[in-house]
Amino acid sequence: MTWMLEPRQAAKLARIAGLLASPNEAERAVAAAKASALLDGARLTWLDVVRAAAVSGPLHVMHARWLLALGGDLLPAQRLFLRWVQLRRTLTPWERGVLASLTDMVEGRAT
Repeated sequence: MTWMLEPRQAAKLARIAGLLASPNEAERAVAAAKASALLDGARLTWLDVVRAAAVSGPLHVMHARWLLALGGDLLPAQRLFLRWVQLRRTLTPWERGVLASLTDMVEGRAT
């Protein structure tokens, strides 16, 4: 099976997955059910998610790809930064901060 989630679906899955570490058992159960439903709707399994993560490289690379796919209003310099991030093995604290700021901007959380 080919791994494919729309960028917004992937962002939603990431937010839901964050709730799987909740200290509240009921919240964890609801998050697990919602994540499984999202994957079912996309005709994917958890194995597809794990395999995709294994072949996609470091998380910041996938993150940069996601921002490039979703960020229609990015400036050329921001797009260049995201393409460059995909070539990096690790990120500096400053680079992680820029990536977080771009995420906030793309998701509409920028102030």
